[in-house]
Amino acid sequence: MTDRGEALPGSTSTLVWRRPMGMIERVARAIASKTCPSSPMCEPTDQCSCRESARAAIAAMREPSEEMVQAAVRTTGGFPKTAWHAMIDSLVL
Repeated sequence: MTDRGEALPGSTSTLVWRRPMGMIERVARAIASKTCPSSPMCEPTDQCSCRESARAAIAAMREPSEEMVQAAVRTTGGFPKTAWHAMIDSLVL
């Protein structure tokens, strides 16, 4: 995937681009694939429920675990907690 999105399959003469999938949508699809694997996003009412579950799951990650902080420190030498909060908040607020 690029910042322009993905080429849609089936296009023969010109590329058709769609927007990159947002994080809420990505998590919602992962939840849907585990709860109703026969359909990409279940029934319309389930889609809403999956998105709400995705938002709740992402919001629960707002405070990084000690393991996450240690991994960041090991790989980058520091951990900008305010940046982490800003990234999570941008998705759920």
